[in-house]
Amino acid sequence: MKTLLNHPWQVCWQALFVFMGAGLMAGSYAAAGEQKLNDFDGDRKADLILYNSTNGLWSFRLSSMGYSVGQITFGGLSYTPVAGDFDGDDQADMALYCQTNGNWLVRLSGLGYATTLSATLGGIGALPVVGDYDGDNKADPAVYSQSNGMWQVRFSGSGYALATTSFGDFNYLPATGDFDGDGESDLVIYNRTNELWVFALSSDGYTPQYTSLGIAGSLPVCDDFDGDGEPDLALYSQTNGNWSLRLSCAGYALINTNLGGVDWAPVAGGDFDGDGRADLTVYNRTNGLWLFRLSSNGDVPISVFFGGAGDRPLGSPAGSSWERYAGSPVVYPDFEITPGGAWSMATGDPSVFYDEQERKWKMWFSTAWAEGTNGRVGIKYAESADGKNWIIQDGLCLGPTGNTNDWDATDADTPAVVKNPAADATRRYLLWYSGGNKMQRVIGASAYYQIGLAFSADGKTFARLASAESPYGKAGLALMVQDAFPAYPSVQDGVLTDPDVVLKDGVYHLWMSSIGLTATGEYVTAGMSYATSSNGINWIPSPTNPLPTLPRENPVALAVHPSVLWNQSQGYFEMWYQSDSDSELEQLPIKEAGMVGYWHAISLNGEEWINYYNQARDFTGDRSYPFESYNLMAFGKVVLKDGEYYMYYPAYGTNNVPFYLTSPMWAINLAIRR
Repeated sequence: MKTLLNHPWQVCWQALFVFMGAGLMAGSYAAAGEQKLNDFDGDRKADLILYNSTNGLWSFRLSSMGYSVGQITFGGLSYTPVAGDFDGDDQADMALYCQTNGNWLVRLSGLGYATTLSATLGGIGALPVVGDYDGDNKADPAVYSQSNGMWQVRFSGSGYALATTSFGDFNYLPATGDFDGDGESDLVIYNRTNELWVFALSSDGYTPQYTSLGIAGSLPVCDDFDGDGEPDLALYSQTNGNWSLRLSCAGYALINTNLGGVDWAPVAGGDFDGDGRADLTVYNRTNGLWLFRLSSNGDVPISVFFGGAGDRPLGSPAGSSWERYAGSPVVYPDFEITPGGAWSMATGDPSVFYDEQERKWKMWFSTAWAEGTNGRVGIKYAESADGKNWIIQDGLCLGPTGNTNDWDATDADTPAVVKNPAADATRRYLLWYSGGNKMQRVIGASAYYQIGLAFSADGKTFARLASAESPYGKAGLALMVQDAFPAYPSVQDGVLTDPDVVLKDGVYHLWMSSIGLTATGEYVTAGMSYATSSNGINWIPSPTNPLPTLPRENPVALAVHPSVLWNQSQGYFEMWYQSDSDSELEQLPIKEAGMVGYWHAISLNGEEWINYYNQARDFTGDRSYPFESYNLMAFGKVVLKDGEYYMYYPAYGTNNVPFYLTSPMWAINLAIRR
């Protein structure tokens, strides 16, 4: 503890945590600084623990009770499960952390799990990293903020005083363990991009030390796998299930083994046989299958079914990286627009969600074909049982009108689809789109897009908004650019495109790329714009449009191409979007509609955003993959399902190119973050 009072830590004495009160039980512990996270019954064997954030249900199988199944409700939406022995009685306690407001809830084993205690530490962007940082045999609440690399710890042995230090950034994932053997947990982060580990040891005044070990893109798991009382380093690859182990007893020489794979999450804190050595453990979040390699059983894998979709195992690492699906592209132009008609030339701009009622994935996407002088763009529909293998419907679900004088005569694309169970049965599905007429006007190679709206009963065939309902008296037309910039009355022309819509609490939230011009075509402003509506037809634009917190300043770049979701469990909006400078785009093989990568931002209200421009992009194109061997294209959609993110992103690639196209091909790929 004394070393934490020295530079670079800053200790701030604040009000005591409420779980400082009477009733906390002291107890012996095997090794200070090392927390046996998953031992809830104190028998020195890890227990199987699951938490479901949808309903707050904890499910457990305790080793001392023959692994019979028990359940208790504690928590709910917005909470993440964490574990540690907060009262020092040699049994893990139930704890929850809310990333929205930094609220902690704890039920202590020493109090019979009967009383809920609370505290505040962290908040948006901060990940929980529980450890025994002061060596008093009690877990200390701690968080690591990816936005600025700040660590915050409250020490149980010092009245829960707050200490802070900073190192790391968005590319790093936190871990902890007593690496110097002084009885106090140390601070550890791992860079998922460049394989760099950073250790801040308590015995060294928490001065960061750097070393490069492991495989880029893997998840860090620190535990004592060799039973020598010192934590070992392990990296788990979500792509192929490879474990890269560096054991302290072997001088941290590299050992590789395999357990798990694409659908599996690693579980830390698992000495399931009680021999003092952590066992390799993975959990399948799709079907609830656990796999163990018990060190006392010759590392022979054993399995058990326990849990299912929506359940999260206690001990799964905080954060993860995007893993590209090897079967990409998942949707590509190898079909006729209509039976016997023109062939598709490209696929992109996906709008995707999982329909819980029908138990299937649904996708709407843009497709282009040769027709007339400028070609045509329309919208197709597809379904999938697993989000990876898609069946494309014959024909278009919405196409351009083809009528010379219509505002959307040649282009109907970039769909954003919402299913509203409370809407009229004939309007259960709402589809917003970018409409344009290249026969009349173009800006560069694109139409002067505006935002349209169409309805459907089944999501497969859509009818445009009637002209009598349109604010502009034109079928389909829902929002024009002159109404998108309240602070710029000189905007009378321009472009609205790339809509994305979220329905939350009966309100439709719309984000879109926007360019404002005067009536004579002079530039006024551009960027990401935002509006809300109670019916999806009549929109109230933000008075701050274009949103001021999203553009980059160094280098200068607009924010465009949004994909937005509401993270119910965390209580905020998440956005992925493009913000590439001219000099960055110049480096791309194909510049038109090209992208370097996707930035990530979060917001509590959809209008004011926290960006991470001081860090790296959340996802960057990788030309080593054949399905994106040229570069990424205008962005698609991110879906959050059962705690996992599915990113459907367009790119120019060279595999699965149909016979009638020459390489490269514009198609839709998939990456998953678990």
